This record gives sequence, C-alpha cells and structure tokens, in this order.
Amino acid sequence: MFVLAHIAGTGWDDWAIVLGPVLIFAGIAAVLMRPRRGDRSPLEAAANGLERITRVPGWAAGAFGTGSGGLLLAMLGFYWDVAWHIDQGRDKQLFTPPHLLILLGLASILLASGVAIALASATRTETRLRFRSLRIPWSAVALGVIGGGAVMGFPLDDMWHRAYGIDVTMWGPTHLIMIGGASVATVALWLVLAEAKVRPARGTVGFYMHSVAAAGALTGLSALQGEFDFGVPQFQLLYHPVLIMAAAAIVLTAARIALGRGAAIRAALGFIALRGLVALFVAGFGYTMPHFPLYLAPAIAVEVVALLVGTERIGRFAVWAGVGIATFGFAGEWAWTHVWARHPWTSSLLPEGLWMGALAALAAAILGAALGAIASGRAVEVHQLASRRTVAVALIGATLALGTALALPIKRTPSDVTATMKIESVGGLAFVDLKLSPPDAAVGAHWFEAMAWQGGDLQISKLERLGPGHYRTATPVRIAGNAKALVRFARGAEMSAVPIRFPADPEIGAPAIPAVDRTARFERDTKLLMREAHLGNPLTARIVFATLAAIVVAWLIVLTLTGWGIVTGSPRPRRVEATLDAAA
Repeated sequence: MFVLAHIAGTGWDDWAIVLGPVLIFAGIAAVLMRPRRGDRSPLEAAANGLERITRVPGWAAGAFGTGSGGLLLAMLGFYWDVAWHIDQGRDKQLFTPPHLLILLGLASILLASGVAIALASATRTETRLRFRSLRIPWSAVALGVIGGGAVMGFPLDDMWHRAYGIDVTMWGPTHLIMIGGASVATVALWLVLAEAKVRPARGTVGFYMHSVAAAGALTGLSALQGEFDFGVPQFQLLYHPVLIMAAAAIVLTAARIALGRGAAIRAALGFIALRGLVALFVAGFGYTMPHFPLYLAPAIAVEVVALLVGTERIGRFAVWAGVGIATFGFAGEWAWTHVWARHPWTSSLLPEGLWMGALAALAAAILGAALGAIASGRAVEVHQLASRRTVAVALIGATLALGTALALPIKRTPSDVTATMKIESVGGLAFVDLKLSPPDAAVGAHWFEAMAWQGGDLQISKLERLGPGHYRTATPVRIAGNAKALVRFARGAEMSAVPIRFPADPEIGAPAIPAVDRTARFERDTKLLMREAHLGNPLTARIVFATLAAIVVAWLIVLTLTGWGIVTGSPRPRRVEATLDAAA
C-alpha cells in the first residue's frame, strides 16, 4: 500500500477511501455467513440472514446490495477522476485511487451476478435457467453480461491510450463501455427485485429498495451528461436536453407505474441526494464541483399526467408522460440551467432542442413504461391485453427513435472564423480582448467563452460584447504554470477554439504556445482540448469500436431476454411472498 501511495502521489486518506469499503463488505459477508441452526452451508446462512433482515429473497437482497454499493463507489470514483483530469491533467499511472474505485464498482456488477447465482443455488430457488446444481436467475445473467462488458473496458482503455495518447473526453469508445455498463447495470438491479417478485408495498423494505433502485437508475442514466455537468462538453449542447429528457422519461415513468403516487418526485429527490453527495465529495478534495439537473419539473409533469389520465392503461400513460416531460419538464430544466449550469440553454437551442428532446422523451417514456410494468408485476397484465407483436413493435420503435435522437447531434464541424486577440496580463492571469471576423460570428452561439483548465482548477469566463464583433473576458483566466487556456466557440454543429496559452509538453513533443497578441483562425476545439491524442494503429480503433458495438448489442439483447424471462416465468421467492402480499 505504501508503494502504491508513493507511485500515485496520493496520501493514505485517498487510499483509505478505496480500502475502507472493501473491508466493510468483507465484514458484512463474514457476519452473514456464520451458520445458524438449520443452515447447511455459509452461503445458505447468508441468504437466510438477508431474508430475515429484509423480508426479501436472500439471493435478490444480496445481489441488490452488492451491486448498489459497488456502483456508488464507481460513481464517486468516476466524478473524482473527471474532476482530477480537468483540474490537474493526465495521470502518471493507471492505478490511481479514483481508477480503483471505478474498477471495484464495475467488478461489483460481476460480483452481484455471482452472489445472486450462489445464494439462489444454496437455497434451491426455483429458476428456469439451471446448470447442474446451479440455479441462475435471469437478472443474474444480465448483470454478468453487463458487468463483463464494463470490466472489459478497463484493459481496452489502457490499450486505447497506449495507441492514441491520453485523450480527455468522456465520450471516447472505451470510456463509453465503462460508463454505459455502470448506467445500464442500475436498470438490471431494478430487474433483480422484479424477478424476485418483491412488490413495492408501502411500509415494507421492498418499497424502499424499489425507491433506491429508481433513484439509482436516474443517477446512472444521467452519467453521460458528465461533460456538461463539469462545463467542458466536446459535443453539441443539443445533447444536453436530449440526454436529460431521455433519462427523465425512462426512470420517472417507470417509477410512477411501479411505486404509485409521488414516486416520480421521490426518485428525483433521491437523485438530488445522490448527486449532492458526489458534488460534496469532489469539492471536499478541492476539485471542480460538477453541476447537475434537478428532474423536479419532469417529475411533477409525470405526477400531474398520472392524476389526469391514470396509470391503468400503461401505453396511454406513457405517451402523455412523454408529452408532459417534453413540455413542462423541458421548460423547468431550461429555467434551472440559468440558475446552476455551466452552459445555460438559450433560444439558440430552438427549435432543434425542443423537437429532439420531445422525440427522446416520448421514446424513452415507452421504454420506461415497460420497465415500470415489469418492476410492478403488471407486465403479465399488459401481456394479456396486448399481442406480442404490438408490444414488440412499440418497444423496437421506441428504441430506434431514441437511438435516432442520440445519433443526430453527433456531427461536429470547424468554424470559418478568425480572431484578433490581445492579452492584458495581470500577474499569472490575463484579460483577453477579442475581435472576430466576420463580426456577427458569435451571434446565436451556444457558448462563447474563455476557458483555462489543468492549472489546478477550472476557470470559465464569459466574453462580454463591447461592440460589433468586439469582446472581452468578464474575468481574467490563468496563463501561468501548467494551465492551458483557449477561447471556445460553439454554434450548432460548429465547435471551434483558438489558443490563448499552452505550456510546453516535452512528454508528447508539444511546443509552448505563449500568451501573446495574435491573429488566428478558429480550429476544431478537440484538437486543442485533446492535445495529448495522436494517430496510432488503425487496427486498434477497429477492434475497440467493434467491441463497443458488440457489447451494446449484447446488453440490449440480455435486458430484453431478462424482461421476457421475468414476464413468462421467474423464480418463486421462498417464504416471503405471503408476508409481502399481506403487507400490501
């Protein structure tokens, strides 16, 4: 441990954050696995102990607890790691405390799968999937496939960086494998409860577990918004409302169907609590605090729709919930970005942001309705009322529509803009005076700002208009030490930047760009933001992108099969079903 702390350049307190949860988990497992009278093995003892405490089938309680705790660690490590890169730069080694938290969290998805299978087998739970003495719940298969894909992203990430340099984008292919795995795993954990027939009857542990699952799913599906949360997006701002509308529609629709009145608002409040914890955790280390949406306006929209049209006809409720999220919910999040967001939404997002957000919300609400029906045990009812073809067409159409909403904003182009820049130094800081050609280039821009990063913190300074095409930074930005500084410009698909100052970087053979007066043409901003990236063997890219595609397809297939398996036949929970029904 001393060697690791010395190599990573971190203190014992950082490594204690990694080691502490491992010791806690081991201690809980040791206590639970102490055999009691009638227990045939330590595994059966653990399953029976969990069942006595939670009144939930032991295999489900074990898998849910393992996966949820591990994903909390992954979330803390993920936001810690992103903040580190923004404020400090690239890592000097692979195994840092944030990276190990992420790896432990992703491995916990696999561990949750193993726990489910081991405890279900030890208690001889009736499952349709069996291999010799093993009893395999459908949701355990989903967790295994999702966890295996997510963990695979870690060595692929190291291979990618060795081939192409240390890029700093969240949306690189290997990063998407890991982030996507953690995000999708939150849905799989909710399916664990559904498969175990844990009904969310108020006043039961099962109700609170479902509530945690909803808040966790909303947090997980919001992870891809991270670049917008920190204020360094490398893709169009159009993605921000699309991602928020999609996450809100899937989870809040599902929560309202599964948990009843007020559930959408409780899920949003749970999300706020989790993300608030993360923000305090990151800020506690002195790093840039991530901002986040509230989801309260979309949640209120879902609750109002439920009161007006009811949730008995799930398909109708899903459509109107999507409409409510795409209108009132969209307006509420728009207003919130002007209170606490790095890049507030402006009229420049219209009309594309509105109609693409609506497409994402409607499609995602249909998928969320399916999740809610399964989680609440109403999927059989829907299956009896609608034909298989109708359900399949609706879900496939919704998936394709959501994929379209996510694919359309992917385009990025440079800008045909030139800047004449004057630097006014104030110690290690500088005001930037800028004249654009053409003068109206920044009119309607999504963002137009000076940004300094990797100098110990993140600084973003808005450019104030002094006259036609003439701008000046509202506050000075750092131009000393390791800080990198540039002017960023985004308008639609145009995403460009011009450097203010970059330090020399001998490790990658990059010369210094001094902070001096200059006239320069805006270039694609990723060329400056990802300065460490370089060309490499194209075979590596083919392997990684093919793996990403295969993993995403595998996740979609396994989640579909899990949902279908739960609807058509799932394990019968032992001894607790009558108790839960009585409580309901």
